[in-house]
Amino acid sequence: MNEIILFQAEKGGRFKAKYFYTSLIKDEKVEYCSNVWNKLVIPKHRYTYWKAINNLLLTRNHLIRFICISSSLCPVCEIEEESHDHLFMECIFTKKVVEDIYSWLGFVNWPKTRLDLVDWCSKPSLGLKEKVINTVIASTIYIIWKNRNRCVFDNCCSLVNVVSKEIKFLVKWRILRVITNVKKDDNYIIRVVESW
Repeated sequence: MNEIILFQAEKGGRFKAKYFYTSLIKDEKVEYCSNVWNKLVIPKHRYTYWKAINNLLLTRNHLIRFICISSSLCPVCEIEEESHDHLFMECIFTKKVVEDIYSWLGFVNWPKTRLDLVDWCSKPSLGLKEKVINTVIASTIYIIWKNRNRCVFDNCCSLVNVVSKEIKFLVKWRILRVITNVKKDDNYIIRVVESW
């Protein structure tokens, strides 16, 4: 073992296991973490958002590798194999939800692949508008995943307008609850959110 690592694990003349462990684990810095873990994103949405970006949700294309399942088709549309790219970007249902979101949010360049989502999230969200769009994307991914699970476990999928209204309600509630100090430039965005 490297003596430098052992010396780095020392603090105040005492060995600290925490420092030793963190020196052994090399964290890869990811640029998208600040957008995923942003305070405007609802906490339980953050976890699903993080897992979706990292391709870690148990979609059927992952499940089929280690358990026997009856079908690898998307449980929502039942047309193509379920994957992260399909469920969150290519599925007919998702496309209709995104179209509905355009009607109340305005045009958003919705990611076409998971890697596009990673690229989008890697850009810093400096203004309130970008943070609101980020929150909408995170909520959309969470609600689509929740709807997918409803389709699998309850055998009933929600309608597009129901999903869109749920996303709109959650985002509006979160933004109006979290944002207290509004800059003069952001008043317009807050008025738009309030009008939802």
